[in-house]
Amino acid sequence: LKDLGGRAEAYAEKAHSINPKGIDALAWYNSSYGYHASSLGILQAILKGAGGKLKKLANELIEADDAYADALGYRMMGRFHLNAPFPVGSKKKAIEYLERAVQRAPGSLFNNYWLGEAYLTKEKIAQANKEFQFVLDHPPSAEEKHFSEATKEAAKKRLSH
Repeated sequence: LKDLGGRAEAYAEKAHSINPKGIDALAWYNSSYGYHASSLGILQAILKGAGGKLKKLANELIEADDAYADALGYRMMGRFHLNAPFPVGSKKKAIEYLERAVQRAPGSLFNNYWLGEAYLTKEKIAQANKEFQFVLDHPPSAEEKHFSEATKEAAKKRLSH
């Protein structure tokens, strides 16, 4: 993931630099940067300033079209706050961003799954289970078909505990 993520990020960054207003390039740059940064590990990502760049890209996408790619910008911000250690990350902000993602892309299984994970961090078990059940009960959006089975499996595991 580290090597391929780095290559994907470089191509997406180049596409974005050629057309900075292009929403597709911005969305792919967000995705590839997020995956690549996560492959580095928390300490390495912090040392490289990954959090600031990730937030900048996600906010650019939110400003351009907050519902684009199943509300990717809000999901990126939510997952950032969910995974970043305190004081950088905030579980409360994670929930806020992921709730916005669900509002803007209500059919996204991935948004609902991550909102469920965020609710678990605040011990909101009933709310988390509602999100995980949504994932099991609904088909994936067009954006999610390639990874929906893994998302459904993860939701199923969460509900069985």
